[in-house]
Amino acid sequence: MKRKKPRKYKRRKNGNIIERRGREGSGFYGDFEVRGKRYRPFLGRELRAAKLNLGRVRAEKARALDPSSFSVFGEEFLKVYSIPNKRSWKSDQGSIKALSRFFQGTLQEITAREVEAFKEKRRAEVSPASVNRELACLKTLLKKAVEWGKLERSPASSVRKFREPDGRTRTLSEAEEARLLAVSPRHLRELVLFLLQTATRRGEALKLKWEDVDLDLGTIHIGNTKNGRTRDLGINETLRLVLYSLKIKNGGELVFGGLKEVKRSFGTACRRAGIKGLRLHDLRHTALSRLGKEVDLFTLMEIAGHSDPKMARRYCHPEKDRKKRAMALLSSEESKRYAAELLNPPEPTSETTSPLLTSQSPLIDYARGLTTNQ
Repeated sequence: MKRKKPRKYKRRKNGNIIERRGREGSGFYGDFEVRGKRYRPFLGRELRAAKLNLGRVRAEKARALDPSSFSVFGEEFLKVYSIPNKRSWKSDQGSIKALSRFFQGTLQEITAREVEAFKEKRRAEVSPASVNRELACLKTLLKKAVEWGKLERSPASSVRKFREPDGRTRTLSEAEEARLLAVSPRHLRELVLFLLQTATRRGEALKLKWEDVDLDLGTIHIGNTKNGRTRDLGINETLRLVLYSLKIKNGGELVFGGLKEVKRSFGTACRRAGIKGLRLHDLRHTALSRLGKEVDLFTLMEIAGHSDPKMARRYCHPEKDRKKRAMALLSSEESKRYAAELLNPPEPTSETTSPLLTSQSPLIDYARGLTTNQ
């Protein structure tokens, strides 16, 4: 059986437009170069439409290759600034991809009104928090464009972010903790206890090395952090037992022995324990909320690794009795004596007697009792 020869398209060139005729009919394609790169885009089924589209498509390709175009500068921003300096550069990469779909012109063509339009359009697609992350990336990108001499001023500097709801603060109760630990396999129980005793992030725990753990001094050095700030944590008795268990089982470089996938086993354990709406990161919230009832804000910031007090403040929930005890520290015996003298003036005359400050007033009796006891 003879093999069929591949069918050749009939081609006819009309300036920068090529007509290709095949079994499905004819079509018109562009044929041009921009900055030394050749393009052959589809322009339409009719010659008239192809001629109309040719100029538009060529201009779009030229803008895309323009050094001042948003997409080209976005790649430069990632390569020169984001990747070398930020752990979250992949987040910037995703943000620039979304931004490039909207800002298809040059940097100079971006206006504050366009940025506001981007916010409104994007809000219909994603959450306000996601829009704010992309807007923050855009602000940083345009700021770098100003620093590098691409722009005179940033058009996004006056654009405000959306108001976001308070962050998630789901915590684990003591009863839920007991049920979760009871049904967890050994590797998950070790991780859950570690996170509850250290308030670390999952990534910080799984990347922890034995060289950063000093069981003799009772300290753990957290070096691989989200914001790049290292911190040292103390080892309590529960944590020490967990670390001994891990030391016996994992003799390698990592404390958790290369453990990576725990999301599925954690979800299974939560279902078996009858716990709903709990994520692994909520164990960090739980530990910080428990600490927030007992320690001051700045100690909590040091343990959590927060650089902004606003992040740590939501975990501080002082009880009423603690507030009263704290306010009592401001009162000294000397201050009480001078305050009592304000309520224990010389015997008033009938013209200056106040109905509040009479010799029978309980306030006067209270003040005289204070000064007498000095």
